[in-house]
Amino acid sequence: MKLQKRWIGLLLAILLVLSSASLTTAMADANFTVVDGVAIKYLGTETVITAAMLEAEGVKVIGAEAFQGNESITEVTLPDSITAIHPSSFKACKALTSVKLSGALTSIPNRAFEDCASLVSITIPGKVTAIGDYAFHNCIALKAAEGPLTVKDKYSDEYRPIAAA
Repeated sequence: MKLQKRWIGLLLAILLVLSSASLTTAMADANFTVVDGVAIKYLGTETVITAAMLEAEGVKVIGAEAFQGNESITEVTLPDSITAIHPSSFKACKALTSVKLSGALTSIPNRAFEDCASLVSITIPGKVTAIGDYAFHNCIALKAAEGPLTVKDKYSDEYRPIAAA
């Protein structure tokens, strides 16, 4: 009986060690700090942010300043499971050239892409009806915004005019 308890204790200890090791590995491989589906901060080193990457980590919302100031990312594709992006999410991402937004988005918040000087193109989904203040301020390379004409018409000098795609 004592031998059985020792074996059970030893097996439980081994299981505990193995489960904590796999948890540590999973956390070490994470590209984002995610809290309740909100990506708080990008931790990765990838230059292309894919829909699959965000879905794999359960991201539903891009939090305020989650990518702000990142100098490595060049492309972002948000899956349709992303329901919102918060202000300044991608502000000052100097190398960012291309963005495809989630089809579930209904607005682009204030300063979302401000100071993304290399941003050349963005795909805006048909459901977007509002663009926040300075959302594309200082996006001097922005030449094409694919999306509904009603959204394109809302750009003013604050956002820099955008040629029709």
